[in-house]
Amino acid sequence: MQTILVPLDFSQALNNALIYAANLAKKMNARLFIFHAYTLPTPVSEIPYVMIPTNDVHHANKNLLK
Repeated sequence: MQTILVPLDFSQALNNALIYAANLAKKMNARLFIFHAYTLPTPVSEIPYVMIPTNDVHHANKNLLK
């Protein structure tokens, strides 16, 4: 095993899996990749609602990754 990919959703279960994967990667001298994706809401009706700026979402997720 040379590469370990861990999807991340900031839940406690995934945080535990990330710690496990990091320890495993260290023992096996493997690369560890953390992957987090998000979708931005898109309006699907004519009713207006407040959109979250993409920069806010990006910075919030970046802080959670730290």
